[in-house]
Amino acid sequence: MISICALMLCVYEAEAWGVLGHRAIAEIAEQNLTPEAKSATKKYLNASLPEVALWMDRTASWTKKHKGHIPGWELTSVWHTLVVDENYRVSLKTTPKGSGKLVPALKMCIDNLKNYRNLTDSAVVVNLKCVVHMMGDMHCPTHIYYLEFPDCFPGEKDASGKRTPARDRIPVYFNDKKMTYHSFWDGVGITQIYPEHSKDYKFFAEKFGKASAKQKAKICKGGIDDWVYDSAKSCRPVYNNVKAGDHLDRDFILSHSKMTQKQCLKAGCRLAYVLNECFK
Repeated sequence: MISICALMLCVYEAEAWGVLGHRAIAEIAEQNLTPEAKSATKKYLNASLPEVALWMDRTASWTKKHKGHIPGWELTSVWHTLVVDENYRVSLKTTPKGSGKLVPALKMCIDNLKNYRNLTDSAVVVNLKCVVHMMGDMHCPTHIYYLEFPDCFPGEKDASGKRTPARDRIPVYFNDKKMTYHSFWDGVGITQIYPEHSKDYKFFAEKFGKASAKQKAKICKGGIDDWVYDSAKSCRPVYNNVKAGDHLDRDFILSHSKMTQKQCLKAGCRLAYVLNECFK
């Protein structure tokens, strides 16, 4: 039996895709579940997929409160990012703070769910919530670190103890508000495509989730490593010509809107595919 403590994942990175993106992806997935998978997820979660899509990002306060009270808690940290090499394949390299472990963590949780009948209900719930969230993270542009960039990872500490920021952490501006490039994609990169609907995840799921059965089958072909390759290659252009201090606008967002829409569609379809396979 797998301990629930060994499956709990605490948080370091900001919310990939933000509230809107994660819930839209989960909504797309829910619309593509088989009756068996939909029944199982409802049974274990007692909620819809969109309702639990942010759980992994919101356990930070819970972990601080309970840290030290649960045996083995110090062994449970897993990050929400992945690292790819120059060929867009998964790399085992991690950042100085440990980021880059998303893929093995996601694979572990999926393997656990395939064995769900031999897990406790609470363990199924944790694994399920993690898969819902990490499938979204895996498709978010700034949650993919590229080894081709010398500044992919934070630099060495200087005399004052500070590191130069990683490429996704460079400061940029949107509407004169300063943020990291990572936060730009987490909080702005989707909402400003249809700003008048920026809190309506079902609207975005409807807009982003349209695809034929043939298209969905093509999206879901292969497995996690193939999907990482596809995501990394698709998201790579967001780092072209962006530098610290840039003022980004809605035109910049709209120039990447097709990529954003496709990434959410892919994440939702692949999440549904995984859950349909686990709960046959």
